[in-house]
Formats: sequence, structure tokens, C-alpha cells
Amino acid sequence: MERIKKLQIVLITVILIFCLVSCANDGETNKDGNNHTPLITDKNYKLIEEIQLYDIHNPVNGAKSYNENIVFWYEEFSSGIKVVKLSPDGNVVQTVSIKMPDGFMQILELFITDTGEYEIIATVNKFNGTVAIIKGIYSQTGDEITTQILVNDISHFNNTTIDRALFTDDGNIALLIWNDEYSNILFLFNNYGELLGQFILNPNQCIVRLKDGRLAVSYMDGNISTLRIIDFSISSYGETLHLTVSNINRLFPTDDSQLYDLLVDDGNFLIGYILETGEQVRLINWMDAGFIKSEDWIIGFLFNDNIFLLNTMPLLNEGYLTWSSTLYLFSYTSDSDSTDAEQKVIITLGGIWFSDEIRREIINFNNENHEYKIEIRDYLDSGSMDAWIAGELRLYTDMITGRGPDIIIDTGHNLINHNYLVDLYSFIDDDSKLKRTDFFHSILQSLETPEGKLPLITNAFMIQTMLATNENAYKLDPLTFANLLQLLNEFDSLYLAGDYMSRELLIENAIFASDNSFINWDTKNAFIDTDAFINVLEIASRLPEKEDGIIYFDYSNISRLLSGRQLLHQYILMNPEEFHNLQAIAQGAIVSVGMPTLSGGQELVIPREGIGINIGSPHQEAAWSFIRRFLLPEGELNIGFPIRIDKYEELIDVLMTPNLWLEDVPEFGIVAGEERPREIILDGETINIYAMTVKEAAALREIIDMASIRVRSDRAVWAIVQEDIHAYFNGIRDAANTARIMQSRVQIYFDEQK
Repeated sequence: MERIKKLQIVLITVILIFCLVSCANDGETNKDGNNHTPLITDKNYKLIEEIQLYDIHNPVNGAKSYNENIVFWYEEFSSGIKVVKLSPDGNVVQTVSIKMPDGFMQILELFITDTGEYEIIATVNKFNGTVAIIKGIYSQTGDEITTQILVNDISHFNNTTIDRALFTDDGNIALLIWNDEYSNILFLFNNYGELLGQFILNPNQCIVRLKDGRLAVSYMDGNISTLRIIDFSISSYGETLHLTVSNINRLFPTDDSQLYDLLVDDGNFLIGYILETGEQVRLINWMDAGFIKSEDWIIGFLFNDNIFLLNTMPLLNEGYLTWSSTLYLFSYTSDSDSTDAEQKVIITLGGIWFSDEIRREIINFNNENHEYKIEIRDYLDSGSMDAWIAGELRLYTDMITGRGPDIIIDTGHNLINHNYLVDLYSFIDDDSKLKRTDFFHSILQSLETPEGKLPLITNAFMIQTMLATNENAYKLDPLTFANLLQLLNEFDSLYLAGDYMSRELLIENAIFASDNSFINWDTKNAFIDTDAFINVLEIASRLPEKEDGIIYFDYSNISRLLSGRQLLHQYILMNPEEFHNLQAIAQGAIVSVGMPTLSGGQELVIPREGIGINIGSPHQEAAWSFIRRFLLPEGELNIGFPIRIDKYEELIDVLMTPNLWLEDVPEFGIVAGEERPREIILDGETINIYAMTVKEAAALREIIDMASIRVRSDRAVWAIVQEDIHAYFNGIRDAANTARIMQSRVQIYFDEQK
């Protein structure tokens, strides 16, 4: 939220800036000062072989090519390293075991010299409370040749978790050390272990060693992803290397034998980048290759310009943790570019987050459709909040300037009130296999505009509510802010609304999740200067400053509700089975009371992801042919309540069907034909879960049918609210003045947007 004020830029200014950035990207200037038009080409490497490495049961640390072989290595407990050479067809050529010095902790990097010797950088525990960085050279058969200490003690750098080691062009060593959840630190040492400089990175930045030995990191320059050279002499950024990719998920080095200076994974493509010309070559389309998204690959080139990927994944096998490693080989031939895909019409699907179901369905659509092909346009550069905000702004700007994607994935529903999306009812009503009554009316209603149009639809949803005991639910009926404040005045407990409910969260819910109680989001009118909002501020003042818990199932909150030590618990119902389990645990003593609003408690709909069609798309029919796949009975659904009533009823039928014992087991009192309950364990107590009752099924259906409000989102409004409530909580203003000032500021903001 720190940079939230950027979202308050006047729309014309946003568009101008966007256009200037776009123009700048149309004529990049490279490091030699010459202007180059970025050339983006496709080479279309094809997956030719997938090889399972059955004998590898440890996580692979790294891999590279050497003399037409693939060399990878992994740690063997705390004793040493195993190096494996594979031929391109996956056969083991050589296995070398390298015994490391006592106290060996972690391999940071492995190099192979021109003569085939192994040069290894690793950490060792010196058993006196210090951790050292060593460099060892070993023969082709694993015998030690020399070992030297590069850095005698790194423990005084506060953390000994080292991500990797990189050698710079002058032979110094750079160590990337994980510092905390907010930053990493890159330390530069010479061969004598002397600290030459350091550089702070955020955890979302990628780092790579270029072929010339310089170190470069990914960097967000406004809304544009770039590479910046690290200049240790000033502990800051040096030269900027512009990319035209929107995202940088990972960076991979290349060696001197390769045309490309580095490889860039933007989440959808593996791209080869040439610094001198700015040329970018899309080598692998992850979805065309059958992968739902880019993975944590180890990537390298083989002879004849082939590419290998090595992936290692944890597996639980009969209770034991093991690892599965797979080698993927890609090849490029002259006819690789002459594919059916090039003859297809490209339609784009854009957003800032894509579920695995969306990605899998894109693969299926592209394989089955002979006329159209979907490509993802990813607006999220990294997982940081700043990047999320920037991604939303870029998507919004593309939509209003007519350059938006054909299909929009809108997890935040920030476009729902704008006229940039097609009314999906027009497609549903004309579809021979779909009709409005297939879906929960309340959920569709929550997604509608005031005019009754449906700009977005989802195939799954969750429900946010408050839980209370039957006794307190009766006292809170209706669940208005005034009634809640009155009951809080009578409730003597440290736990009012649970660990998760903080001051800010309660106010955020009141503003964005109370069905236009304080802001009419459709007309953009604020009603904050009211007694009801003053009640909200007074309630918030009694809650913790920060949350300390989780919004999903937490038995401590349920236990406190049942024992009368907690009044309410905010909760997200994820699926029918979770509701069923909750009823069994509470033995029917806890009910859903909804979220507080001016008129009483109402359940909040949380669509898993909204999907819509750009009103300016020339391919609306093709876009709908993709969206409808999620809405048909056979559509994939992994998380949430189905929006289709028939699919929901199928889940309920399963929960209502008893699981019966098939045989008598006299010693345990088991009789064939009796119900066999499921068991869950909470706080060491075994709880039996029997089949869902008719009463429970009716209660859940009533919750869904009554759920018709949705969460709204406006970061600029939230920034205003945060500033004003901090003044209230710090005693600078009273509740009445806080509400009055907030009303004025929010309404001024809305008036400027009209």
C-alpha cells in the first residue's frame, strides 16, 4: 500500500505515460548507444523426449552440459556430493562420488574446468560456531586435489542460508545470502576472503551472471521489466539493459559457446536474449510443450543447439519422502517453425493470476481447436504488492485504450462496473447446452451490474461469513453494526472476534464487504459520515492492532466460540465438505450469521476467479467457446463450491451417502452394514464424521441462496481510509470528526473520477 497514491493519477496522465513508455520500447537504445528496434522472433523448440531418472532419489542441486553430456549433481546427506554424467538419451555415462570436508553443509556452485576437473564452492561448519566458504578442486574420479578457504567466517552476516555463489569477471566471488522475508544481500569477496562490497535485493528480484562476468538483476522500471547491472563500487545499480518482456520469473546463464547472452523465463516462454542487438528469441512456449506453467527448472544447452530441462520434485512414497527427477530434451529443426499453430488465429487471455485449471484448459483448447490458439498475457511481474498494483494498472490501461486482451481473468473484479466487458448473458441465452437456471441465481446476481448485465462469470466460489454460537446469533439478529457494538459492550473477554480480526480488517470489511453500507459502488457516492460508521470505529478500537491467526479453519477459535470466550469468528467456507466437518465438530452449536451490514448479516460471495470477454475483441465467439468449457457439466473444478447446481448436488449426494462397514469385526464391536464414520483429529481428539443430514444440507443451501454480496476493491479509497483511521487510533481525532473528514475525502476522489 505504500505507493498507493500512484493509482490516483488522472486518467489522461496514465494514458500519456503508458504511451510514452510504449514508444520508448519501440526504439530501444542498447549499451553502445545505437538505436535498435527490438526484434522478437520464434524458434519453436519442440519436446522430443521425456526421461525419468529412476535412480535419483535426492533433490538435484544443479546441472550443465559438458562434452556433449549432461552433468548434474546432488548432495548425499552431509558427507559429500554425487556427480552424474548422462548422455543425451538419458543413459548414465559416469557417476562420481566426491567426499567433502568434515562439517560439509551445502553446495553453492559446481564448475567443470576445461580438463574435466570439478571446482566446487560450498559451506562448511567449523564446529566452533562459525561457517566458512571453501573452494575445492577434485579430479575426474572425485579425488581431492586442493581445498582452500575463501571466506573464513560468514556467521557474522546474521544468517548462514546462502542461495548461491557467482564468480564475477575479475575472479571475485559473490554470495547471495537470504536475509529475511523482505530482502536478500549480495556480498562480494576477493580470493583472500576480504569483503569488497554488498548489495541489497528484494526477494522477488532474479540474479544472473552474464557471459562477460558481470552480474545483472531483474528490476521494475515503472511498469517495465528491465535488467540492471550491479555496480559494487557504489553498492548500487549501474547500466540498464532493457527487455521487452512484461515479466521476469527467472534468469538463466549461458556459456561462451551459445549465441544468447542469457535466458529469460517470463512465465509463458523461455526467451534467448542477445545484449548487443536487443534481439529476443522465444525458444519454448511452455503450454505448447504441455506444461501448465513454467517450473523451477534447471535449464541448459546441449550440443547442436538442443535444450535440456531438469526438474526434481518431492514425493511421499509409503510415508517416506523421496524425490523424482525428470529430464526433458528439446530440439530445433528447420521445419519447427512451420507448424499448424502459426496458421491459427491468436486470441489473448490476460490477467495477473492464472489458476492451474485455466492453464490446463488453455492447453486442451489449443490442442483441440484448429482455428484459434490462446496465448497468455501475464500482467504480474512478481509476487510483491507493488507488482500486483502495477499489473492491475497496466491491465486497466490496456482495456481503456483498446489494447486489452480478448479474454480477461479478473481476480479482483476491478473491471466489473466498467463497460469494457461483454454481457455474458447474451452468450448463455443463445447456448444450446447452457441456461441461466443451471447456476445459482444468488451467485450470478452478485456478479451482475446494476443494469442486470453479467460482465464476468466464475465456475467456483467461496463464502465469507461470521460464525457464532446459536445463543449469540439470536442476540445479534439482525447483525448490524449497532447491535454488534451493543453486544460487545456486554461481552467480557479478550477474544471478541478471533485472532484474525484486527482493527483495519474490520474497517476494510465495513467499507468493501458490507453491501454498499457506506459506499454505493455503483453510483460512487459515500455515506461514511453516519452513526453507523462511528459504531464501526468504536468496535474497531476494541480489536487487536494486528491480526494473529488465519482466516481458514482454526480450532482454537472454534473452541473459544463453543466455550463462550469468543463472540464471533470470521470464516471462509471453502467447499461443502468443510461445512459438513464444521457442523460435526461443533455438534450443530455454531451457525453462520453473515457479515455485518446496515440491514443485517449477509454472506459474502468470493468468486474463485472471474472470467470475461473484452467488448472490443474481434474474436468474441472464440473467446466464449473457451469460457463455456468451464461452465459445462464436464468442466474441471478443484477448489470451491461449484456454481452449477447439478455439480453442487453431486457433491452433496456424496456427503449424504453413508460409508458402511462391509464385514463384522467382533473384537472392535463392528457390525457389517453399520455406518463407518470418517475420522479427523483436532488437538489430539478424534472426531467422527458421519454422513451429512438433511438438516445440514438444507442449512448450507440456505447460506448459498442468501449469499448475494461481493467484495469491492479500490486501492485509492483504502489509502484514504487508512490515513484517517490511523489519526483516530492515535488519538488525533475523535470518531465523529474521523467519519466527517473521511466522507469528504472519499467523495472528492469519486467526484474527480466521474
